[in-house]
Amino acid sequence: MLRKYQQEALDKLMWDRSLPGNSLISLPTGSGKSHIIAEYAKAINEPVLIFQPSRELVIQNVDKLVEIVDEEEVGIYSASFRKKEIKKFTFATIGSIYKKPELFRHFKLVIIDEAAFVNPKRINSMYTSFISAIGSPKVVGLTATPYRLTPQYMRYKSGFIETITTIKLINRMRPMFWNRLIYNINVGDLINQGYLCKLKYRYIPLIQQEDIKLNKSRSDFDLLAFEEQISYGDKAIYKVLFGCKMHFKSSLVFCSSVDQAEQLADRITGAEVVSAKTKPKERKRIVEGFKDGSIEMVFNVGIFVCGFDHPALDCIVLLRPTRSLGLLYQMIGRGLRTAPGKEYCTVVDMTDTIKKVGRIETFKIEKVDGKWNLTTEKGQWHNKELYRFAIQK
Repeated sequence: MLRKYQQEALDKLMWDRSLPGNSLISLPTGSGKSHIIAEYAKAINEPVLIFQPSRELVIQNVDKLVEIVDEEEVGIYSASFRKKEIKKFTFATIGSIYKKPELFRHFKLVIIDEAAFVNPKRINSMYTSFISAIGSPKVVGLTATPYRLTPQYMRYKSGFIETITTIKLINRMRPMFWNRLIYNINVGDLINQGYLCKLKYRYIPLIQQEDIKLNKSRSDFDLLAFEEQISYGDKAIYKVLFGCKMHFKSSLVFCSSVDQAEQLADRITGAEVVSAKTKPKERKRIVEGFKDGSIEMVFNVGIFVCGFDHPALDCIVLLRPTRSLGLLYQMIGRGLRTAPGKEYCTVVDMTDTIKKVGRIETFKIEKVDGKWNLTTEKGQWHNKELYRFAIQK
């Protein structure tokens, strides 16, 4: 049985079916988007192509759907699964099918889980090109973070050029891919209602963000420079990490680089590292051990920021600075799920990030002056300048 807000989201999706254009639903991490996708697919009872950005999300969504429809109607088309099945309900990763639009032109409805991965400004991206090539069907997107960093360029009569990085709501970006936001419920609401876990914060910054260098494009921090600015010999780092391993059942550490993750994990007995370098079998072993409790601490580099479901996770350590609200939300969002005996998830911020952008339970998608905006306890964020960099003087 769907929760009240899940049923409300499903009702909006059914209402939206007859409307032209593409529609967006905003739901927090851990709110059960896979349940809504499954019930929606079952209710419309026609061919549906469902995209996920990761293997883990494919598994979650398939598992929920086969609980309520005939398993023979469900297919997976993804290289990571070594499957090329096209059925009534087809789950796919965009990288596996974007060059084969002719196989999918009979689909009149596409669902995109983690819809913020679609960049409306890139008309030749895999998503936008593929959707156009199959005849521009109705597209429905679900995401916890309906916003993304967007660079824009300013050219002045003097010849001076600069790039400015801002945050924009994806349903307010041009060209208009997402025509409307049809349903939203904020993370703080679901925490207050007991559906998501409460958060506690510990602030132990190794360096102030004002002192962290930016990367060459000035679109984020220079993570290698950040590593050089902190010391692996700093006892404060290990004191925090040992304390987390001692006091929490399951700790996930977000690192700036593979080298950082490996150096830190080497000093923590039983800790493991997951990165793009990790082989599939090894990654599977680590994930399974992390979930069954035999592995208590995992250092990861850009892997578990989306679709990683581990309800028992009760500690998150930030060693990856950012000004991206979407990235911060996805990292901390891993700890939002509830579990028996879990009262709260502790977030240890060693990057001075949360003090700059706000606690994620204060993140809201709401209308300000009649337009959708992203707000936190630190103010409004749509079209807010984060970085400015001179390209040509």
